[in-house]
Amino acid sequence: MSIRFSSPIIEPISSSRTSSRASHDLTERNTESSLLLSSDKSSKEVKICTLCGRYKGFRMSRYLFILLCVILAILILFLGTIIVLYAIVPAILRSTIAKAQLGFRSVNIEHIQNDSFRLRAQLEISNTGSIPATIVPPFIIHVGDVGTVTNTEPISITGGSANSTVVPVDAPFVISNLEAFDNFSRSLIFQPNVVWHLKAEATIQPISSYMVSYKNIPFNKEVTLMAFNGLSDVSVDSINLNRSDEYRIIVDIIIRIRNPSVFSIDLGK
Repeated sequence: MSIRFSSPIIEPISSSRTSSRASHDLTERNTESSLLLSSDKSSKEVKICTLCGRYKGFRMSRYLFILLCVILAILILFLGTIIVLYAIVPAILRSTIAKAQLGFRSVNIEHIQNDSFRLRAQLEISNTGSIPATIVPPFIIHVGDVGTVTNTEPISITGGSANSTVVPVDAPFVISNLEAFDNFSRSLIFQPNVVWHLKAEATIQPISSYMVSYKNIPFNKEVTLMAFNGLSDVSVDSINLNRSDEYRIIVDIIIRIRNPSVFSIDLGK
């Protein structure tokens, strides 16, 4: 009897297939672990990229990044506020005062003395823009070379280009140059117009009393005012001799003098 042994059949396993599958599993594990690490890291850190191609950026804590952003925003807001308050607003005020128009509704000269008189006037300021403001006293106005007048009351300028502000002025006018005042008086009586060169440096507080006051804002205006023009329109209304007697003649005359200007002078009785 013969016994036959059959040899076992061994099928070769492709090593490349096994290694690729193992490497695929290892890659998946590494990918999962890297995703877990990256997700965990991204929740706590922020990558900041630079503009230079040489440096690809760096990572920092998210809380530190938010804190730096808040500090940067506050710093930008602070610098912007400083620029607005101390550069832009003064420029707007200078431009507004330069464009403003000035006039007088009435000018009354009283209590004339050797080197001063009392000035009562209504000053009209218009075209002052839409922002209200206050001219803080004392407001010293130089009227050409004649003299100075000091306003001790605050001047409130209403907002709105269509509105005008009427400011009552009741202050002593101090004559600094008698020759210039004599020339002004002569022009006031005999010329049709006189020109007042008004010059001052104002302290202006825009909007409200809580705002910053801005000093040394130039206030330079040239105002043309109608003068007496020689008082050419003079008429006699009546002549009365009823109080006369045989020893003396008493004449009561009423003379009407038309004043074409905004000026009035109180000469007393």
